[in-house]
Amino acid sequence: MLAHMEIGEIAHDEMREKVYGPHGVRERVVISSRSRKQTTIVSLINTHKRGAFSDDHLSALERMADNIIAMAAKHAEMRMGPHDASSALTSLPAIEACVAICTPRLARREAEVCARILYGMTSLGIALDLGIGEESAMTYRKRAYSRLGIGSQRELLLWYLNQWAKQNTASYTGLQ
Repeated sequence: MLAHMEIGEIAHDEMREKVYGPHGVRERVVISSRSRKQTTIVSLINTHKRGAFSDDHLSALERMADNIIAMAAKHAEMRMGPHDASSALTSLPAIEACVAICTPRLARREAEVCARILYGMTSLGIALDLGIGEESAMTYRKRAYSRLGIGSQRELLLWYLNQWAKQNTASYTGLQ
Protein backbone atom coordinates (compact mmCIF):
# COMPACT_ATOMS: atom_id res chain seq x y z
CA MET A 1 0.00 0.00 0.00
CA LEU A 2 1.24 3.49 -0.80
CA ALA A 3 -0.20 6.63 0.80
CA HIS A 4 0.76 10.19 -0.08
CA MET A 5 -0.02 13.14 2.16
CA GLU A 6 0.82 16.80 1.99
CA ILE A 7 1.54 18.15 5.45
CA GLY A 8 -0.82 21.07 4.88
CA GLU A 9 -3.68 18.54 4.70
CA ILE A 10 -3.22 17.54 8.35
CA ALA A 11 -6.26 18.81 10.21
CA HIS A 12 -4.57 18.92 13.62
CA ASP A 13 -2.72 22.28 13.59
CA GLU A 14 -0.62 21.63 16.68
CA MET A 15 0.66 18.28 15.37
CA ARG A 16 1.44 19.80 11.98
CA GLU A 17 3.37 22.67 13.56
CA LYS A 18 5.24 20.73 16.28
CA VAL A 19 6.05 17.49 14.45
CA TYR A 20 6.57 18.50 10.85
CA GLY A 21 7.06 22.27 10.93
CA PRO A 22 10.46 22.47 12.68
CA HIS A 23 11.93 20.10 10.11
CA GLY A 24 10.52 21.87 7.07
CA VAL A 25 8.55 18.79 5.98
CA ARG A 26 6.32 19.44 3.00
CA GLU A 27 4.89 15.98 2.30
CA ARG A 28 5.12 12.36 3.26
CA VAL A 29 4.80 9.09 1.40
CA VAL A 30 4.22 5.88 3.35
CA ILE A 31 4.73 2.46 1.79
CA SER A 32 3.52 -0.45 3.86
CA SER A 33 3.10 -4.18 3.55
CA ARG A 34 1.71 -6.82 5.86
CA SER A 35 2.46 -10.49 5.50
CA ARG A 36 1.80 -13.46 7.72
CA LYS A 37 5.28 -13.00 9.21
CA GLN A 38 5.60 -9.24 9.65
CA THR A 39 4.47 -5.72 8.90
CA THR A 40 6.95 -3.41 7.21
CA ILE A 41 6.52 0.34 6.84
CA VAL A 42 8.77 2.79 5.03
CA SER A 43 8.14 6.49 5.47
CA LEU A 44 9.63 9.00 3.01
CA ILE A 45 9.49 12.72 3.60
CA ASN A 46 10.13 15.65 1.34
CA THR A 47 11.06 19.10 2.58
CA HIS A 48 10.09 22.51 1.29
CA LYS A 49 13.70 22.93 0.05
CA ARG A 50 13.46 19.93 -2.26
CA GLY A 51 10.02 20.69 -3.62
CA ALA A 52 7.06 18.37 -4.10
CA PHE A 53 7.10 14.76 -5.23
CA SER A 54 6.11 14.81 -8.89
CA ASP A 55 3.54 12.45 -10.32
CA ASP A 56 6.43 10.61 -12.00
CA HIS A 57 8.18 10.21 -8.63
CA LEU A 58 5.01 8.86 -7.02
CA SER A 59 4.44 6.45 -9.93
CA ALA A 60 8.04 5.22 -9.70
CA LEU A 61 7.68 4.70 -5.93
CA GLU A 62 4.48 2.75 -6.51
CA ARG A 63 6.19 0.53 -9.11
CA MET A 64 9.16 -0.07 -6.81
CA ALA A 65 7.13 -0.45 -3.59
CA ASP A 66 7.56 -4.24 -3.37
CA ASN A 67 11.35 -3.94 -3.79
CA ILE A 68 11.58 -1.08 -1.30
CA ILE A 69 9.62 -3.08 1.28
CA ALA A 70 11.73 -6.19 0.66
CA MET A 71 14.95 -4.21 1.16
CA ALA A 72 13.63 -2.52 4.31
CA ALA A 73 12.53 -5.86 5.77
CA LYS A 74 15.91 -7.43 5.00
CA HIS A 75 17.69 -4.43 6.50
CA ALA A 76 15.64 -4.70 9.69
CA GLU A 77 16.36 -8.42 9.89
CA MET A 78 20.09 -7.83 9.47
CA ARG A 79 20.12 -5.00 12.03
CA MET A 80 18.42 -7.27 14.55
CA GLY A 81 21.19 -9.78 13.93
CA PRO A 82 21.14 -13.31 15.18
CA HIS A 83 19.71 -13.69 18.65
CA ASP A 84 22.44 -13.88 21.26
CA ALA A 85 22.20 -17.45 22.52
CA SER A 86 24.16 -16.60 25.66
CA SER A 87 21.14 -14.67 26.93
CA ALA A 88 19.20 -17.93 26.73
CA LEU A 89 21.30 -19.34 29.56
CA THR A 90 21.76 -16.41 31.94
CA SER A 91 18.30 -16.14 33.51
CA LEU A 92 16.75 -19.04 35.39
CA PRO A 93 13.18 -17.63 35.07
CA ALA A 94 13.69 -17.22 31.31
CA ILE A 95 15.01 -20.78 30.98
CA GLU A 96 12.10 -22.12 33.05
CA ALA A 97 9.58 -20.21 30.92
CA CYS A 98 11.06 -21.50 27.67
CA VAL A 99 11.22 -25.10 28.91
CA ALA A 100 7.62 -24.90 30.19
CA ILE A 101 6.32 -23.48 26.90
CA CYS A 102 8.24 -25.95 24.77
CA THR A 103 7.51 -29.10 26.75
CA PRO A 104 3.94 -29.58 27.87
CA ARG A 105 4.79 -33.29 28.14
CA LEU A 106 7.14 -32.71 31.11
CA ALA A 107 5.83 -32.63 34.65
CA ARG A 108 6.41 -29.33 36.46
CA ARG A 109 9.26 -30.69 38.60
CA GLU A 110 10.91 -32.32 35.58
CA ALA A 111 10.87 -28.96 33.78
CA GLU A 112 12.23 -27.20 36.87
CA VAL A 113 15.07 -29.70 37.17
CA CYS A 114 15.91 -29.39 33.45
CA ALA A 115 15.94 -25.60 33.72
CA ARG A 116 18.37 -25.76 36.61
CA ILE A 117 20.62 -28.21 34.78
CA LEU A 118 20.68 -25.76 31.85
CA TYR A 119 21.42 -22.94 34.29
CA GLY A 120 24.49 -24.88 35.42
CA MET A 121 23.43 -26.25 38.78
CA THR A 122 24.65 -29.59 40.13
CA SER A 123 22.23 -32.27 41.34
CA LEU A 124 22.90 -31.20 44.93
CA GLY A 125 22.34 -27.54 44.04
CA ILE A 126 19.08 -28.41 42.29
CA ALA A 127 17.92 -30.41 45.29
CA LEU A 128 18.68 -27.56 47.69
CA ASP A 129 17.10 -24.95 45.41
CA LEU A 130 13.88 -26.93 44.99
CA GLY A 131 13.75 -28.26 48.54
CA ILE A 132 13.87 -31.91 47.47
CA GLY A 133 16.34 -34.73 48.00
CA GLU A 134 19.30 -35.21 45.68
CA GLU A 135 17.94 -38.63 44.64
CA SER A 136 14.61 -37.02 43.73
CA ALA A 137 16.40 -34.44 41.60
CA MET A 138 18.23 -37.24 39.79
CA THR A 139 14.96 -39.17 39.30
CA TYR A 140 13.23 -36.10 37.83
CA ARG A 141 16.21 -35.63 35.50
CA LYS A 142 16.06 -39.25 34.32
CA ARG A 143 12.29 -39.03 33.70
CA ALA A 144 12.66 -35.77 31.80
CA TYR A 145 15.47 -37.15 29.65
CA SER A 146 13.34 -40.19 28.88
CA ARG A 147 10.31 -38.09 27.91
CA LEU A 148 12.47 -35.86 25.71
CA GLY A 149 14.22 -38.81 24.11
CA ILE A 150 17.68 -37.63 25.16
CA GLY A 151 20.43 -39.23 27.19
CA SER A 152 22.87 -36.56 28.33
CA GLN A 153 23.27 -33.01 29.55
CA ARG A 154 24.80 -32.08 26.18
CA GLU A 155 21.72 -33.40 24.37
CA LEU A 156 19.51 -31.42 26.78
CA LEU A 157 21.48 -28.27 25.97
CA LEU A 158 21.18 -28.87 22.21
CA TRP A 159 17.46 -29.61 22.54
CA TYR A 160 16.92 -26.46 24.62
CA LEU A 161 18.88 -24.16 22.31
CA ASN A 162 16.85 -25.46 19.38
CA GLN A 163 13.59 -24.80 21.27
CA TRP A 164 14.81 -21.38 22.36
CA ALA A 165 15.73 -20.44 18.78
CA LYS A 166 12.32 -21.55 17.50
CA GLN A 167 10.56 -19.58 20.20
CA ASN A 168 12.59 -16.43 19.56
CA THR A 169 12.12 -16.69 15.80
CA ALA A 170 8.40 -17.08 16.34
CA SER A 171 8.16 -14.06 18.62
CA TYR A 172 10.35 -11.93 16.31
CA THR A 173 8.23 -12.72 13.27
CA GLY A 174 4.93 -12.59 15.11
CA LEU A 175 4.12 -16.28 14.67
CA GLN A 176 3.63 -17.13 18.32
